Amino acid sequence: MQVSLYILILLITICISLSLAIYGFRRYSEPEMAAFGYLMTFIAVWAIGTAGEFFFSGIGMKLFWTIIIYTGNQTSPVLFLIFILLLTRSGTWFPQKCIPVLFFIPAITIFLAGTNELHHLLWTSARIVETTIAGQSLVIEHGPWFPVEVVYIYLILAVSLICIIRVILSGPGIFNRQMVIILIASLIPIIGNILYTNFGPALSGIDTTPVLFSFTGIFCGYAISRHNLLEIFPAAYEQIFRNLQEGVIVLDHKNRIISLNPAACKFTKLSESVIGEDAISALHSWPDIGLLLTGSQQDIEIEADFQWFHIRSNSMPSGHSGKDGRLIIIQDITIRKNLMRDLEKSSADIQRTNVKLSLMSGVIRHDIVNELTIILSAFNLIDPPHDPIEKDLWSGSKEAAQNILKLVRFTREYEEMGLKKPEWIDLWEAVDNEGVMVTGDIRFENLIPRKTMIYSDSLIRTVIRNLIDNAIRHGGIMHVIRFSMEKSESGEILICEDDGKGIKDTEKQSIFRRGYGENTGMGLYFIREILSVGEMGITETGKKGCGARFEITIPEDLIRRIPDHQ
Repeated sequence: MQVSLYILILLITICISLSLAIYGFRRYSEPEMAAFGYLMTFIAVWAIGTAGEFFFSGIGMKLFWTIIIYTGNQTSPVLFLIFILLLTRSGTWFPQKCIPVLFFIPAITIFLAGTNELHHLLWTSARIVETTIAGQSLVIEHGPWFPVEVVYIYLILAVSLICIIRVILSGPGIFNRQMVIILIASLIPIIGNILYTNFGPALSGIDTTPVLFSFTGIFCGYAISRHNLLEIFPAAYEQIFRNLQEGVIVLDHKNRIISLNPAACKFTKLSESVIGEDAISALHSWPDIGLLLTGSQQDIEIEADFQWFHIRSNSMPSGHSGKDGRLIIIQDITIRKNLMRDLEKSSADIQRTNVKLSLMSGVIRHDIVNELTIILSAFNLIDPPHDPIEKDLWSGSKEAAQNILKLVRFTREYEEMGLKKPEWIDLWEAVDNEGVMVTGDIRFENLIPRKTMIYSDSLIRTVIRNLIDNAIRHGGIMHVIRFSMEKSESGEILICEDDGKGIKDTEKQSIFRRGYGENTGMGLYFIREILSVGEMGITETGKKGCGARFEITIPEDLIRRIPDHQ
C-alpha cells in the first residue's frame, strides 16, 4: 500500500463529487438534477477506482481497481450527454425509451474489462512504473477494443458540446452565460482525457480526467447557485420565428391575424399594427389569398410589385379553443421564377437554332447524297480499267465514295442523338425486329424476357442493329448471335454475343474509338455515344477464339418488366 500526493487529490475529488451528487439527488424530481446526481456519483466511482489503483501496490489489485475505473469512465460521458440533452432541451430528437441504447457500448467495455484476462481485447499487457507524484502507477498496452470505446466516448462528448454550442449561439441573456460556464466546464476534462488517451505512457499512466471532471461539477454547481441554471430557459421558438427567411402569419380560427414575423411584414408591406384584423381585409392587395383561407387550395403563387411569392396554408390546432387556426407561410420565389423564365427563353432560342441548323444540314446532306449517287452510278456504268494501277485507283475511288455516303447517313443519325424524347420501348420486340438482318446459316436467338421495357429514345434500335451488323461483318465464321439479360448490382445488363472469332484483348478498348477498324470506323463509336446520352455504358468481355460479347449496363430506373396479367 502507498499514499501519495495524487491519492490525496483524488480523495478530495471523491468528496466534492459525492457532495454534488447529494445536492442533485435532493432535487430528484427534476430530471436535469437527477441526471446531474448520477453523473457526479459515477465521477466519484471513477475517482475511487483511480485512488484504489494507486493505493495498492500489487499488479493484481491494480487491475481489479482498473475495472472500477472503467465502470466510472464509461458511464460518466453517457450521463453527461443525458444531462446536457435535458439541460438544453435538445432531447426531443432522442426519445427517452432509446436512452438505454446509449449504454450499450459502455456495458460491453465494462464486461470486457472484467474478463480481459480471457481475451485481452481491452488491454494486452500491464506493467508498473514509479512516478514522483503518484508513486507506483499502472501502465497498460491497449488492445483492439480500446479504439472502439474511445471513438464512442469522443462521439458522445462531441454531441454534448454541439448541443451546448448551439444553445450558446441562439440563447440570450443569462442563459447564454450559463451555457458558456457549462462549455468551459465540459472542455476541461475532455482535454485531460485526450492527453491521457493519446499520451498515457508519457504521463506514466496518471489519468487526471476524474480530477478534472470534479471541476466540471464545481462549475455546474456555481452555475446552478449563481446563474439560475435549470431555473430559466429561453423561449427559443420565438428567436426562430423572428429570424425565419420565410414570412409567417399566424391566424386564429376566425382568420384574424394574431402574429407575423419581420419577413412577412417585409413581403406584405404590413406592420404589427394589423394584429387582430381580418386577414382578407389586411391583405386586400393579394385578393387570391382568400382561396387559402376558405380551404379550397393549400398553396398558390402570387405576383406583386414585380415579385413572385409562393404562399402555403397549413392548419394549426388550437389547444385552448378546440378550433383550428392557420399558419400562412410566404416564400419569395422571384429569383427562381426569373431563372425559369430565362431558361425557358434560352431553351426556345436553342430549339429555334437547332431547327435552322437541322434544316440547313438536311438540305446540304440531301444535295451531297444526290451528287454521290451520280458518282456511284457512273462507277457502276464504267467497267474497271485493265491496267492494274488504274484499276486500283478506280476501286479506291469507288470505295471512298461509298464510305462518304455512309458517313453522310451516319451524320443524319448522329444529329438525332439526344434530341428525341425518351419513351418506354419494348426491348424484346426491338431486338426481335432487328433480328431479321440475320440470314443464312447464322441462328438468331432472342432470350430477353418478353415485356421487358427500356426507357430510351428510339435510337436504341439503331444500337441493336449496329451490334448485329458488327457481328456479321467482323465475326468471321459463326453459327449464332444471341441477345440476353443479366442482373447487376446497379441494374441490369443487355448482352449481345456470338461464337465467332472474337476480339483480341489489346483491341477491347480501341474498338470504341472513332475511325478505328475497317469500314468507316463509326459503328461501335456511335453505339457508345448513343448509350452515354441515356446514362448507359458498353464494354466488350468476350474471349479471343470464343466469340465477341458486348455488355450494355442499364441503370435500374431505366428498365422494368410488365407482369403477364397486364
